[in-house]
Amino acid sequence: MQRGNSGDRAVSETIGFVLVFSLVVSSVGAVYVVGFQGLTDARDGERVDNAERAFEVMAHNVEDLTRRGVESRATEIRIADAGIRAGAPITMNVTGDYDETDPNSAEDFVTGNVTITPLVYETAAGGDRVRYSNGAVLRGNDDGMVMREYPDFVIDENRTVIPIVQTSVFGTQRVDGSATVLVRTERTLSDVLIAERGTYDSVTLRLHTPNTDPWERYFTEQGMTCSVPTEGTLQCSANDVQRLTVVVFDVDVTFE
Repeated sequence: MQRGNSGDRAVSETIGFVLVFSLVVSSVGAVYVVGFQGLTDARDGERVDNAERAFEVMAHNVEDLTRRGVESRATEIRIADAGIRAGAPITMNVTGDYDETDPNSAEDFVTGNVTITPLVYETAAGGDRVRYSNGAVLRGNDDGMVMREYPDFVIDENRTVIPIVQTSVFGTQRVDGSATVLVRTERTLSDVLIAERGTYDSVTLRLHTPNTDPWERYFTEQGMTCSVPTEGTLQCSANDVQRLTVVVFDVDVTFE
């Protein structure tokens, strides 16, 4: 009987050891999988954070071209398992209805569609993207984007300035992998489409872009009335606009 009891205890201890060992292995495996994924997510998030800061620097560099008359600027952007590319073109146009009671007002005007090529940063694993578009830096994914850096518009009761930064990418359209990319921007032309001190009954801006939400929030905060008549089209209007200026800046972009 004593031998039998010893055998039972040995079997029980063996089973217990197997169960404990299995539990430890499972726990370690779970911690490894969850922890590794967490580290990967943190790494990718930090990379996008760095790209966002680099795009903000690039936005300020382009602002030097459009506001201060600098001819060219270059911005270094580090990519790691990521890419930077020319995005799908978007268009913007501005129309104005002049005030017939104001003898200083000009005629109605339409700018026509101005094509803008955004610059896009995206990681190989997907997730958030960073975009530079018409002076603004946006970050997000297919579920939505937010504006991190505002464009250089001025919309108030005394004057309205609408700058359109017409970026065009020449040469290489996309760079992938792990490297430092030099994004060179060069102002080639500045075209003042309208510079009027009179009063316009209304000025309407139409933007055709897949990211209407952040632009709608921005223009609404500037006091404009906005709507999305069709998907991918944003229409914003301001009334009783004085001293209206609309300028198109042609900016050539190359990836080196």
